[in-house]
Amino acid sequence: MRDRRHAATSLLISCTLSRGDITGVGNARLNVYKLSRYRLFVNMNPETMLGERIRLARKKSGLSLRALAEAVDHKVSAQAIGKYENGKMMPGSEVLLALSKALGEPVDFFTSTSDAELLKVDFRKRSTTSVKEREQVEATVLDRVERYLEVERALELNGVAWNRPVAARPVMSLEHADLVADQVRKAWKLGTDPILDMTELLEEQGLKVFVIPLPDKVAGLTCQVTSSARQAPVLAIAVNESHNVERRRLTLAHELAHLIVEESADVDIEKVATRFAGAFLMPTDHLWERVGRQQRRFNRQELMELKRVYRVSAIALIVRLAQIGALDQSTLNYMLRSTAKTWRTQEPESIEDESAERARRFRRLCYRAVGEDRMSASRAAELLRMPLAELRQSL
Repeated sequence: MRDRRHAATSLLISCTLSRGDITGVGNARLNVYKLSRYRLFVNMNPETMLGERIRLARKKSGLSLRALAEAVDHKVSAQAIGKYENGKMMPGSEVLLALSKALGEPVDFFTSTSDAELLKVDFRKRSTTSVKEREQVEATVLDRVERYLEVERALELNGVAWNRPVAARPVMSLEHADLVADQVRKAWKLGTDPILDMTELLEEQGLKVFVIPLPDKVAGLTCQVTSSARQAPVLAIAVNESHNVERRRLTLAHELAHLIVEESADVDIEKVATRFAGAFLMPTDHLWERVGRQQRRFNRQELMELKRVYRVSAIALIVRLAQIGALDQSTLNYMLRSTAKTWRTQEPESIEDESAERARRFRRLCYRAVGEDRMSASRAAELLRMPLAELRQSL
């Protein structure tokens, strides 16, 4: 058992990663892996603390020990870096500066005190996701959560508490997922209109959202964070910033389903989450109003206009049209083999909006902390990973 004297705050972070393809076509596999553990303790000896920070930064960068040694021009060997990470040696100031530059982290990152533990992660992933990629995701998430909680502590904020919008219950059929999506919209008073910004909506509901670099095979993940300084768990969702806006919106809705819906032996939870995502972003009644109350064929231009209304992928749109009965199954199958065959890998008329679906709350809090003299401008710039001059110019 961990020595309680070393636990000023205790964070337990469990993450669930979604597979890359959430369009609704095909099966997702759920694999559970036991995580390597990152432990960062206040009051631990300097060698161990620094070693853990170096290990975290290296995993986040995706570098091996040998690759990191090459990145610092062999100022130090891979074996020596391994000893740093294990707390058996301490790097000198020149080596630490070289590691900082190679790993893209400020020097303060390696000397900061924190108490965080990443316990496990459940990957819903493509089978080709490697151990190295999983470790990179875990380290990236841990770093983002630490930074977010630091600025909240500076502002003495507990954040908006996540409040499950509907009672936890298993979904017994894919069609039942539509009903749950409608219930969530009703609980949040969203009506049936399209959701303009999923990221902003989820942040308003008490979820922390990160749009971060992730391996292309990882669409998104959810994290549950518990802390001795907080009464309720903190929930977060991260999505892959390299994916287009349409895909990120579907990922956010998909991950939302995993926070709401309980697994059932009667139906695949991944299919349920995908069905929920489509129903949440494209409510049945609103979609029928847009297309008319009869089953028919749709030309490309009409589909492109519809996908812009709901800000979803073209594949997700035609799948949803078939689900509500506006498009018959045989026509859907034909489209997936012909006109829509390339839509899975190349989004037609993708949304070109650099500001769309960007998490903004963390940045706002950093600016607020500086404005209220709760945090120095230099520290806020480090948390935001931006040049100090750029931050000062925007204040």
